[in-house]
Amino acid sequence: MGIQYDEDSKMNPHLDRFATYRRRWYILAIFSVLCFTQGMVWNTWGPVATSAEYYYGWTDSDVAMMANWGTIMYVVTVFFWSYLFDTVGSRIPIVSAAFCIALGTGLRIISRESAVATPLIHIAQILNGFAGPIALGGPPIISALWFPPRQRTTSTAITTIFSYLGVATAFVLGPNMVYEVKNATDTNSSVPKSNLVFYLNSTNSDEIRQKVGDQMWDFLLIGTTN
Repeated sequence: MGIQYDEDSKMNPHLDRFATYRRRWYILAIFSVLCFTQGMVWNTWGPVATSAEYYYGWTDSDVAMMANWGTIMYVVTVFFWSYLFDTVGSRIPIVSAAFCIALGTGLRIISRESAVATPLIHIAQILNGFAGPIALGGPPIISALWFPPRQRTTSTAITTIFSYLGVATAFVLGPNMVYEVKNATDTNSSVPKSNLVFYLNSTNSDEIRQKVGDQMWDFLLIGTTN
């Protein structure tokens, strides 16, 4: 079974005996992956805003709204998740949050056509935002349920860091997978052109749109497979 007993409980008879399980580290790893994925999906569109606007025909407001859904849904659902944790325990809320993230990332790759993809991506960001309170508020709960008092600070820190690592990964991965689109006339000829930028002119717009679409698709697939 891998049952252990916390050393603090053995040394101090006034403390309740706290049984621990070796699989707590596996639980922590799985939950950390959930936190990482939720953070990366939330931050999908900001780092590739220019290319997303070009490919989907969005505006800055559209890109901003994709991120805003995370904050909005956090405020809307945080009390619901708190009630659920208190009434049914941790398993159902965490599995439900993972399902929301998986469903949302799946919706994003159904279509490449802007008219279809845009509302689906909004729904995807809403579903991911629905899982936000679990990813950001769940670490202390997991620590309290699975870890002895002397390990709870460490376990909470690990899962919390993974949430922010997901956000940071989107900043690194996005611009390196989906190249930025600029007008060729906007770039001074004396400035070296970057290999991570597509320079748009009147003759290559269709070709570049196809390339940006392919790169965007690959980027979204990575978020889905997480």
